[in-house]
Amino acid sequence: MSDEKKNDDKINPEDIRKTEIFLKIPAGGDEKTELALAGFFLIWTFEKNLADFRSPKINIELVKKLKNREISIEDFVRDSLKNEITSKLFLNEGDDFAKYYFKWKYFSDAKKILGEKFSATWENYAKIKVKIEERFQFWKKDPVAAQTAKLKEKDADARAGQLRTRKKNIFVIPPHPNTTFDEKLFLEYLEGSISLTMEEKKRVIEAIPRLKIEQINELFKIFKDERKKFAELENEFSDDVQKLKREREREIENNEAKQEEVAESDEDANAAEELKKKLMGE
Repeated sequence: MSDEKKNDDKINPEDIRKTEIFLKIPAGGDEKTELALAGFFLIWTFEKNLADFRSPKINIELVKKLKNREISIEDFVRDSLKNEITSKLFLNEGDDFAKYYFKWKYFSDAKKILGEKFSATWENYAKIKVKIEERFQFWKKDPVAAQTAKLKEKDADARAGQLRTRKKNIFVIPPHPNTTFDEKLFLEYLEGSISLTMEEKKRVIEAIPRLKIEQINELFKIFKDERKKFAELENEFSDDVQKLKREREREIENNEAKQEEVAESDEDANAAEELKKKLMGE
């Protein structure tokens, strides 16, 4: 994903990003602490070159004064940012990281390190920026694992870019004498796929005995790419991805219910046949 926003007049659907307000600071209340949080995070993005200095929301003259310590962090947030932290302040990578971290752990991390209430001093910034950097490096190294860790706080079975884990597999892989591959991992990817419907997953399972190893490996690649892409979308468009996940989970539940009905029907038929044999003295 590019760190630069496009400037051309043409709008590419791939470049349309969700604008999010991460923090809007009201007058009064815990204003001083929130001003510090906003300022610390933005200063860190300045240092990492993740802020969009072309944004009309960033006053370059005030940025220079902030860098030279000619203006306080609180005054910078009030005067340049108008007490608001939004997606429009960042380049794409900074925006993605903010969507992952800012509302999720940033506040609690800061308060664990600095206490419940703190002011926007440069000494305090030096303390909290170590934690921001740690979170950033973990997220950047493996966005899927980072997003999964976030999702698991609400659901222990949640997985980023995939459907939730299940106690037992939905499918059984049929014999495939001409190929050897990791069946457990294949089922994990296939059953966790968000894009494929239940019918499409069934067709993949049925095709396995006919597939060459090159085709199996290509499917592994497709599943990995899909997981990564959906993890990215889940970070930016969480509600939309969750809606699609729920639809796929319902398909699985409906499939399981049908299988139970068939199993019960088979049991009833077998019981009836046994009773018939006894009555006829067979």
